[in-house]
Amino acid sequence: MKSFFKIFLILSLIILTFCGCENINKYQKDIYDDDSKIVNVGDSYSFSKRIENNINNNLKIKYNGFYGMETIWDIKSEGNGAVIIRFDSQVDRGKFKLVFITPDNEVIKVFEQSEKGEKIIETKKGKSRIKIVGNNAKGQVEINVETKGDALLRKSNQ
Repeated sequence: MKSFFKIFLILSLIILTFCGCENINKYQKDIYDDDSKIVNVGDSYSFSKRIENNINNNLKIKYNGFYGMETIWDIKSEGNGAVIIRFDSQVDRGKFKLVFITPDNEVIKVFEQSEKGEKIIETKKGKSRIKIVGNNAKGQVEINVETKGDALLRKSNQ
């Protein structure tokens, strides 16, 4: 009887170890292709591994197992500004993109997957957001954001 209990306990621990660590939910897996979810103010994301360096307007992230969406910066403008986004993205697996969300919840794709370049977006009056979005993504990205005119950038505290 004691050996049966020990075997049962060991099997239970093994099952809990492999099943209990899953913190990725269906919602996070479904975000990538759904703009109605991407525009939500609240973030929902998980990383199995993440190394980040975010100083001022420069962000470097090495990531693995990224699912969901995370707001990186907020932009406030009276409508007379612009945001210049420079990026260098290398995606090794999965899907990864950077989006700019306008005050009226229009989703503008800045880049997707592995790409290097620059995009200039004219700001509208109100609050805009810059988000990273992933689906089982592994890779690294460098992003630099510069503002012009009345656009004010700040790190998001989502």
